[in-house]
Amino acid sequence: MRISAGKIIKGLACVSMLWFSLSLWYSISQKNQQSASMDDASSSELESLNSGIKRLLVPRVSGLHYHPLVGGSGNASGRSAANSDWSYGDPMQEKRQLREWRSSEKHYCSHNLLTVPAGFARLKGGVIVDSSKGAGRKGGEEISEVLNQSENSEYWTLKPGAFRVVCPEKQPGIQLKDFVGAFQNPKSHLNLVYLPGSTTISESELHQLQSDTQTKSQLAGPVLAITRYEYANLYHTMTDFYNAFVACVYYGIDPANATVLIVDGHPKGSLDGIWSTLFGRVVRIGELKSLQVVDDLIWVMMSYDAPLHQHNRPSLPLHEPFRRFFLSRHGLPFADTVGGAAASSLAGRNCTGLRLLFVWRRNYVAHPRNPHGSVVRKIANEEQLLAEAQTAFSKLHLRVSSAALENMDFRQQLKLISGVQILAGMHGAALSHTLFLPPGSALMELYPNYWSPGNIHFRAMARWRGLAYDRWVNSDPANELPDHKTRVPQGVVTRLLNNLLLQMGCSI
Repeated sequence: MRISAGKIIKGLACVSMLWFSLSLWYSISQKNQQSASMDDASSSELESLNSGIKRLLVPRVSGLHYHPLVGGSGNASGRSAANSDWSYGDPMQEKRQLREWRSSEKHYCSHNLLTVPAGFARLKGGVIVDSSKGAGRKGGEEISEVLNQSENSEYWTLKPGAFRVVCPEKQPGIQLKDFVGAFQNPKSHLNLVYLPGSTTISESELHQLQSDTQTKSQLAGPVLAITRYEYANLYHTMTDFYNAFVACVYYGIDPANATVLIVDGHPKGSLDGIWSTLFGRVVRIGELKSLQVVDDLIWVMMSYDAPLHQHNRPSLPLHEPFRRFFLSRHGLPFADTVGGAAASSLAGRNCTGLRLLFVWRRNYVAHPRNPHGSVVRKIANEEQLLAEAQTAFSKLHLRVSSAALENMDFRQQLKLISGVQILAGMHGAALSHTLFLPPGSALMELYPNYWSPGNIHFRAMARWRGLAYDRWVNSDPANELPDHKTRVPQGVVTRLLNNLLLQMGCSI
């Protein structure tokens, strides 16, 4: 059989192409293997992190229905577990943050003490909590009972031995501050109070104390020790909630099984009840009736050290898991879409009927140092802003409303906020709810002349979450009126709304 020269040439060309393809495939596969091996540890850490998040958010599955981390049943999210998308936020940033913390972790006392210099630590293997070695107010009083008391009187001091951890390689009674590396923030209570108030103990002493302790334990499960600052302010309290959640994810703890130990003596605040909604039991250190022995104690990061408080960060680790956790623990669904469009693809979406909510600031007594409840950064012409928003884009039929959130139960606040697409208001703690807006929403922030626009707390939240954002900063002192009220000129709301709607992909 004779084969033509043309067929031979075609055959050789095919063989050459096949050889080239195989060579290219081998080269790429080798590079991929090298890259994978270089990042193997961090990948497993990320997978461990994601697994931990799933455990926290999906504690049980019945059929294909997703159940949030709250009692009762039902498909709160409207999605089946089989279709759940667990790609939260920026996985690479979360992996980098996890790797940074893991690589900086320091181990002491035969791994009974693990510290992360960024500002948190874990004590395990049997830990003594002895409130008799501390001094401070019990806390939890009605504000009316403690008006004008100094803030310093609300913080606890701890003598050596308030916390005790088994340390085989050290003599008993040595303060941890003498051999444990300091945390990064020199002003953190972890450096100034917790380390000096903590000492080593032998295993035999621990067993003796365990057998001598007759009183029923008040601290069950993993314990999250938290000292709060600006406890009555939603923004600063939100940093504490976030820090506690991150600690649970980092250490693989189910928040529902954790006991929160409040290590301060602040009086009762309107946000206190949220702790027991998000986590397990809540106990104040001043309520402890006897020495306590716990298996696992976490020192939670100081609020001022929180990633949430680092406004120039490129991204915020775990912000999306935190949103879902927070809403689900309050029995509320979390939206993955806005206006019928996926958050990742909003261009040209139908924006008819979007909800716009103005939050107003009102005077109210939040803590003992402000007995008259005077609040700054209020709006003088609220009704004018509402009317302008309702008429500016009439064809979109925006559903405009307003609320003074300090008069509402916190779950009601969350339910309201999680159903709006544009949040507007003066710079203030209520804008912390930006964290709980549906994906693809927007924030409109207003600043008076006397307040620095360098305060970018909520602008950062919007940026981390990929939300639309615009602001107005008053440059005319004539707009500043008595009682810390600011007049917002006609046209400001229309301009801001126009910019926000365009950012949101709306056709206007």
